[in-house]
Amino acid sequence: MHREERFALVAAPTRALAFAAARAVRPRIAARPAVLDVAAALAGTDVLYRGASGANVFKQLLIRKGHASDAELDLAFAAAADVIEGSYATSPQEQMYIEPQAD
Repeated sequence: MHREERFALVAAPTRALAFAAARAVRPRIAARPAVLDVAAALAGTDVLYRGASGANVFKQLLIRKGHASDAELDLAFAAAADVIEGSYATSPQEQMYIEPQAD
């Protein structure tokens, strides 16, 4: 969260009540440690988010291409002449919006 980020929506039957309600909002914000890479997030030392997929995991997707099951994939690897394993990383990507973000 940054200084100018919106965190609440106030609705009221009149403009005056809406402004009064907005002035009464008092956020409870606690500073949290930065987690700057995937390995540190998955280690779970500092849990910033707990989702259904585990600590610090917002969403988990299983992508299968050509194999319907893990067993079928394991058979394909066993039959392969060579298997190259490793971890690969790419640089971070920033989402670029195509719609206007004006207020």
